[in-house]
Amino acid sequence: MTHETREKIRILAGEALAHFEFRDRYDGSGYWAVEDRAPEWVKNLVWAAHEDGKILPDDFRYLFIVEALEALAENPDEPEALLVPETYNSQLLKWLEVSPSYREGLVGEAVALYGWEGLFETLQTGHLLEKEEVLQIVREFLENAIEEEEED
Repeated sequence: MTHETREKIRILAGEALAHFEFRDRYDGSGYWAVEDRAPEWVKNLVWAAHEDGKILPDDFRYLFIVEALEALAENPDEPEALLVPETYNSQLLKWLEVSPSYREGLVGEAVALYGWEGLFETLQTGHLLEKEEVLQIVREFLENAIEEEEED
């Protein structure tokens, strides 16, 4: 990947990030969402990050999209270095609970790749695998957008 392409990815990730907002719920919890006035390409990016609708939207997936965009905007060369797994058991259990069949598969993949290291570490690894998956989808989406722009 050329320096010019990395710079375009960094800029485009920042532009997309500007269309996300953190909202509060009535119970005091918060979540990330796309602004209502966001351009269509940002909404398409979110759709792609949900594997074209195969994964239902949830707070964790939106958080991972935001984290992927932040990582790409900050370090397009090695954005994976900026992703960290959740450190609280309660959050890892909520993450697993929201989409159990999909995320159980990620935890199973973590065990297959790295072996069993205990419940907490294995949940963390599955959590990180999902973040890396979202990062890859977001990066590919932005790369494709840049290629399409250059073709026009």
